[in-house]
Amino acid sequence: MPLRSVRAQSSPGRNMRARLISRQHEDINMHLLTRITSVAVIALSALLTACATNYDSVPLDGSPSAPSVAPDARVADDFPIPAGSAINSADTLILGAGSNWTGRLVLDLSGEAQSAFVFFRDQGKAFGWQLVASSYGKVSLLTFTKAQRSATVYIEAGFRGAKATVTVSPVAAKGT
Repeated sequence: MPLRSVRAQSSPGRNMRARLISRQHEDINMHLLTRITSVAVIALSALLTACATNYDSVPLDGSPSAPSVAPDARVADDFPIPAGSAINSADTLILGAGSNWTGRLVLDLSGEAQSAFVFFRDQGKAFGWQLVASSYGKVSLLTFTKAQRSATVYIEAGFRGAKATVTVSPVAAKGT
C-alpha cells in the first residue's frame, strides 16, 4: 500500500469544518473590534464633553442659575491688575467679590518682574492698600493691609515670563 500524505487522507468535511471554525474566529474578532471601537468613541465623547464644561467660577449664591463671574471682575475694584496680564484660572481661587474677596489670584504677567514690582507698589496705594513691607530680588514680596485684610504679592521671574501670586486674607484679631 502506497504511503499517502496526511493531507490526502483528510476528508472534505474536515476541511469544511476548519473553514467554518476560521470564519467563526474572524466573526468573533470583528465583533470584539467593533465593541472596542464603540467603547473608545464613548470614552472620547465623555472626555471632550468634560473639557468643554466651564468650571472656572462658582456662583456666589450657590444657585445653578446665577451668572458666572470672572476672577478679574471680582477683584477689579479692589486690587490692581497689570494691563496685559492673564489670570491663571487653574491656580486661582477667589471667595467673595468687591472689597470683601479673599483667596489667591495667580497672574501670568506680560512684563518683567521688576516692572510688576513697581506697578503693585505704586498702584496698591491707589486702590487704598497700605504698603507694610517689601523685598525686591529674584523673588519679590510686597505686603499690604486694608481695613481688616492683608494682601501678599509674590512675584517671580521665570523662563516663560514673570508670574505674580496675590493672596488676600482677613487679618487675625489681636491676641489670637
